[in-house]
This record gives sequence, structure tokens and C-alpha cells, in this order.
Amino acid sequence: MPTRTFTPAELAAIGVPPDSPEDVEYSDILLADEPVTTLKYTQHRRCIFRAEDDGKTYAVEYEGRLDTGDYEVGGYAPDDHGWYGDTVEATQVEQREVTVTRWAPVEEAPNPLDVLHEVEAAPRYELVPGCPHCPDGHTPPTHGQPWGAYVGPERDGDGQPVRLYVERVGGAHVAESDAQWVRDRLNAPTD
Repeated sequence: MPTRTFTPAELAAIGVPPDSPEDVEYSDILLADEPVTTLKYTQHRRCIFRAEDDGKTYAVEYEGRLDTGDYEVGGYAPDDHGWYGDTVEATQVEQREVTVTRWAPVEEAPNPLDVLHEVEAAPRYELVPGCPHCPDGHTPPTHGQPWGAYVGPERDGDGQPVRLYVERVGGAHVAESDAQWVRDRLNAPTD
């Protein structure tokens, strides 16, 4: 993990840390100022900035005032932003999309009888013959479960996605007739 050492004076000259997290909106150098954790009288924060001399993006952590409104505990400001010594170590960072797992409310399952009645009420359709998996014939691609597409996890040497998957969203099996149907739509002439 690449790092770089700055003096507190060098950081102060470019506005790190900002006087307020809102200062990031008005700066070309400051890119983000985000909370890391809240302590009893201070807030541990991380400031992301672009160094003007090398154009690289760095992050430093610091202690800032806890904004508690008019309560008296919010007046404490740590000495030297919690940086002790003559230098501050900054970590080189890059912006990257990150997937986060969170707890969410459980969706209520549909009533199985309602689903059964919907299936029974659905219009009948003509099956596509010739599917080795369906002795009675294959469900046509325009009936039943909808289709979905997503970018696959495969990447080339530059980290760019290289595969697109098209499939029935409910997990129904597919046949060669479905593949031909998709090809016909993808390669249809445009007006």
C-alpha cells in the first residue's frame, strides 16, 4: 500500500483537514471528508485529497470536533488534529465501487394459492417442439418468465468486463430456440 509523508504545515496549506466537511464542495483539492468513528468528545474522520505536486490521491485520518449543536461537549478540539510528531502519513487511495451487504426487512412471501390461481388463469400457449429437455415441447421465449441480462464477472487484462449473460430471471431452463430468438433480436436491422 503506497504511502507518502506530509508535514502538518503542508496539509494545512492545502486545507487538510477542512474546517468543516461542507468545505469539500468548494475545493478542487479536497475530494471527500468522511466520518470513521465517533469518540466521546471528538470524531475520527478521514480526508481524501489530491496532492498538487504529483496529482495522486491520498487519505489522512484525523480527529475533529464533534458537532453536537449547542451541547457543551462539542466544544473540545484535539491538539494538532490528533497528529503527534512532525509528519503525517497519508495512504494513496483510488475511487472504487464497493458492494456492501446490509440487513434488510424480509419480503412477505406471496400466498401459494394466489400464485396457483394466476397460473391457472394465464392464457395457454403453443409449445415449441424439438427441445431435448421438454418431451411435450418447450415454452416459447415470449411467454412465462421474463428475460434479464447482466454483466458477468469475467474481466480482460485491463479489468474491463468481457461477458454479458442473458437468461430467464426465474431460472427456467432454456433451449436452442431461445438462443436463436435472442440472436434475432440482437442482430435485427435498425431503422
